Amino acid sequence: DLRYWLRLYDQSGQVITQWEQPVTQSGAGITIDSAQIRERFSLPPFMGQLFIHVIGARGHDVVKYALDVWGRNGDPSLSVTHDANAWPSVRYATLPAPEADETLTVWVQNSHATTIPAGGITFNPMGVEEHRGVDQAIGPFETIAVNVGKIFPELAWPAQLEMRAGRHLVRPRYEITQRGRTRIAHLNVERDNIRPDQAIRNFAPSLGRGFLLPFPILDPAKFESFIQPNPMSEALETLPVRLDIFDDAGQPVSSHFLGNLPRSHSTAIALHDLTDRPGHADLVYDFRDGGEADGWLHALMRYRNRETDHAAETSFGAHIFNTLMTWRSEPQSYSGPPPGLTTRLFLKLGHDHLRSFCCLIHPASIEGTDESETVLLLHAADGTLVAETGIRIQPSGSYMVRPHELFESDHLERAGVGGYILIRDLTCRLFGYHGLENGEGGFSLDHMFGF
Repeated sequence: DLRYWLRLYDQSGQVITQWEQPVTQSGAGITIDSAQIRERFSLPPFMGQLFIHVIGARGHDVVKYALDVWGRNGDPSLSVTHDANAWPSVRYATLPAPEADETLTVWVQNSHATTIPAGGITFNPMGVEEHRGVDQAIGPFETIAVNVGKIFPELAWPAQLEMRAGRHLVRPRYEITQRGRTRIAHLNVERDNIRPDQAIRNFAPSLGRGFLLPFPILDPAKFESFIQPNPMSEALETLPVRLDIFDDAGQPVSSHFLGNLPRSHSTAIALHDLTDRPGHADLVYDFRDGGEADGWLHALMRYRNRETDHAAETSFGAHIFNTLMTWRSEPQSYSGPPPGLTTRLFLKLGHDHLRSFCCLIHPASIEGTDESETVLLLHAADGTLVAETGIRIQPSGSYMVRPHELFESDHLERAGVGGYILIRDLTCRLFGYHGLENGEGGFSLDHMFGF
């Protein structure tokens, strides 16, 4: 008796409607469409938040989802983010200050049945104890939009901010409006329960480069790619980091030491100036100038189409990838104990005029491992297997997966809206970034999640 319980709140925190959606077929793709919900319940335009709870799940009921947002009626916006998970943190980070022509909105969604007092939510420049608050109370389940640029008019990208949330919120989203488009992303949990660990400076050779954060470099001829390292624990004061750049075949291109960055740094690296080839880069620790590491290395990645000006961004953290030797819980496994040497990733298909893609990366903390043996399983919306194909990715290599190039059109049509690709590999752990393309230079991009 597995089913989704859904409750829709309006901006003030009042319940608009509530319903249940049964899940009757194993492996079914579940799609919740705001336009269909409005039509089903005869709702006017509204702004609010949707609660999703799984009833009848065996094990746990953590909900993973991709949230696609795109404009209609001439609005060229296209963006994606993902689940909010129920981890109410004291602080959040990976919040970029706005550029001069941007409006940066943080959506404060009160996810609890208690009022957030005026001043209970504050922002400050990263590493600077100058706090400016939201000067209004926020009622139970109420949603408000906070214009961060108005709170800190003197700050501009590549400055970054920290949000003090007092455990009132779960993973806030921010929205950037620039030159007629909006894009959405999320802040990340800033840990209050970890400290710098000297052991990371002295990893054994069997752990190689240790922690690394892999992320795509889109074709520099067509895209600009930026990275900004982010402090993600309260106790961390320095970020000693380096960029290792690889082409899509896994061949090293170059390496760039970024320095022992202070917590308050305002640094963003233009990767399109460092390479003329598509591929990926790893952000890794480098202690040549000292510094500390806590194993919670994060960064914000921003991309822009040179021709259309469309932009997207995401953020994620580092792990140890594809070593047999482990350090604490690393290398992480998506399911089961470490080491995490298998892959199970979910890639949705496109819908309407949109086509999905993912940049699939084979991260390698150590050298000398084998190429991947990756299987792409195309499933229909009802969960049935339609077709499959295989690819191989060299260690430190990457592969741009576009379903419409790998599967026959009739198979994709049979999969339909709600169809998806399961990316499986029993030999290594891959990591990926997914999105949608509209054929006119618009795209979205966010990191993928395993299960």
